[in-house]
Amino acid sequence: MAGKRVIVDGKIVILPEGASRVSDLRRQRRIPESEQLVQIKGTQSKPLKDSDELEDDARLQSIPAIIKGGTI
Repeated sequence: MAGKRVIVDGKIVILPEGASRVSDLRRQRRIPESEQLVQIKGTQSKPLKDSDELEDDARLQSIPAIIKGGTI
């Protein structure tokens, strides 16, 4: 049996059996710790910590860190 299914940035991600936390998702998808994961429910959003449990079919958005005063 497969693990939880979540949607990250519009892409379906199926976590392995036993993986149910934000930290497990970060490891599998290689999402940097500098990016904030936010759960979207209708019109509300909730920032997630690495220790939070993921809900099945949760919609998540990753928000990159803002770089201030960067020069190229």
